[in-house]
Amino acid sequence: MTEVPTTAAMAARAFGLDPGLLHSLGGASGSAWGIGRHVLRVGQPAVIAAEEAASRAAAAVVPVPRILDRADLGPSSAVLLERLPGCPAVELARLRPDLAAAAGRACGAVHARLAGIRAPAGLWAAPEAPPSPDPRLLHLDLHPFNILVNGQGELTGVLDWANAAAGDAVLDRART
Repeated sequence: MTEVPTTAAMAARAFGLDPGLLHSLGGASGSAWGIGRHVLRVGQPAVIAAEEAASRAAAAVVPVPRILDRADLGPSSAVLLERLPGCPAVELARLRPDLAAAAGRACGAVHARLAGIRAPAGLWAAPEAPPSPDPRLLHLDLHPFNILVNGQGELTGVLDWANAAAGDAVLDRART
């Protein structure tokens, strides 16, 4: 069992949730915690603010977790998100190889949809390329664990907007 960091426990209490019920949702950053029908994300205030802005912009073209609440906890911030239905595209492909192509198409469609979204104000410029004259919203962590699909391989959500940036849309495809 993963030990719950003090910041995640503080955030849970700020939202009126029992920190003892938190469980890690994995990932390299350790910033995402599940609790019932919710997800708790913690991080530096600037990262959480950028994640909120990116998620709200992306919601115009892809399903994203709804932001239910935000708490500022001194040097950290937290958001409480709805938990979306579905499973990571990679899991569906593993469990149902006959649906791997459908899961792959769902992942590819995310790139096409996001390419049409202008980057919201406040996102940092992607460092991998020169500034874009018409910056687009970049996820910069689009992989089959951050894309949720239903049992038929249809898109149900795009998660983890913590690396979001502004830049040329080809960067998301190249990085994936």
